[in-house]
Amino acid sequence: MASVRLAEARIGMVSLGVPIEHVVQAIAPPANVPLLPRRQGALWGVVEHLGSPVPVVELGRWVDVGAGPESGDDARILILREGPRTIGLRVDAVGGMVDVAAHSVTRLHHDDDPDEVFQSVAPGAGKVLSVLEVGRLADLAAAWTACQPETSGDAAPASTTPADAPSSDTTDAYAVLQVGAARLALPSGSLAEVIPMPALSSFGVGIEAKYCLWRNRHLPVLATGVLQDIAFDATAGLLAVIEHEGLALGLPVDAALELRSFGGPGLAMPDGCTAKVLDAQGNAVYLLDTATLFARVPEATLSMRADDAAAAAPSAGGRVATTEAYIVFEASGHAATPISAVQQVLDARADTAASASIEWNGGVILVIDLRAGSQAEQPAHGVVLVVQGPRGAVGFLVTRVHTMVPAAAGSLYQVGTVAFIHSSNGSEQASYRIVDLARLAAA
Repeated sequence: MASVRLAEARIGMVSLGVPIEHVVQAIAPPANVPLLPRRQGALWGVVEHLGSPVPVVELGRWVDVGAGPESGDDARILILREGPRTIGLRVDAVGGMVDVAAHSVTRLHHDDDPDEVFQSVAPGAGKVLSVLEVGRLADLAAAWTACQPETSGDAAPASTTPADAPSSDTTDAYAVLQVGAARLALPSGSLAEVIPMPALSSFGVGIEAKYCLWRNRHLPVLATGVLQDIAFDATAGLLAVIEHEGLALGLPVDAALELRSFGGPGLAMPDGCTAKVLDAQGNAVYLLDTATLFARVPEATLSMRADDAAAAAPSAGGRVATTEAYIVFEASGHAATPISAVQQVLDARADTAASASIEWNGGVILVIDLRAGSQAEQPAHGVVLVVQGPRGAVGFLVTRVHTMVPAAAGSLYQVGTVAFIHSSNGSEQASYRIVDLARLAAA
């Protein structure tokens, strides 16, 4: 399905989306803004970018954008390019990036008024984005910097890039993210979106690795130790979703700062994943090599789409057909356990979680609550899976039984130390992590 990638920004109360192919960089406004006095137009000022002056438009001088929150340090100048023209746009804040289906970009205005820069809208992270038409913005402002100055005769065109700046052939656009005390930059094309931190689940008891559900896919979340000198905090407020060759990883971040260019010949990656550089303000920034990162994190294969996973050829030690049935239950995410381990499924009483025990088969057995978060706050909600352990039966309190995967109706595969079962029922396909409740009952 064709999609459009938009960079999110805010001007006053207006949320806008800018097609990413037009975004060169997002920079902080200079302390002293050179002015270009004009009787008409909406020029806010002039900034320098790669040695060239760039006129900056302030849309609030043309239209009513409403009074949004104070921008403060969040204000940015978006450097935009359309063909050979470069123009700046002052915004109050820059968000992340969002992929929207091409068919969901809806044109609302059909008058082709040349004095307007918005004609279409698109959905984005719970809001409606006004899609900016950069060419119309440059036309209406009648102000821009030519990427390549015009020349006469056979004279070679003058360069607009200073001699010590990276050439355009080796300079890439990066999204800069705040990760704890560090700044991490990744190629803008690999950043799918930045979302509020969702609820995270563990891959199993005693396993530190976390994952969440994102667009109906299992999304492994990076943990401290994956990258040199960068500590990830799962309590961060945002999650950046990184994609590479059909796979995805989650990166806990504190803020999405800006879009800017880095690069140059011979950038070294000391730990194989990141290179440390300095930005124009002297801040250390770690450039991320996404291909190396994904090669280092095999759990990324968990994010494979169900249809892609079904089509993937089994590798050595890869998928094998199931020989017994599995129960899929919900408790802090979905998980599966061999049905042979489950003696009985009981409805939970209102006091089951509080008492941590339940009457069963003429006696009282221990109950372990596998639920988490808001589920665990509902004492009367759930079922108990009774599992026979070596020292007697143990009950596991879960939210509900989701489904059952019959014998030979699924396939098993391993990612690191975590096992999964993949099931297919016609067009419905899903993968569930395997939690061996019999082994937990023996612990």
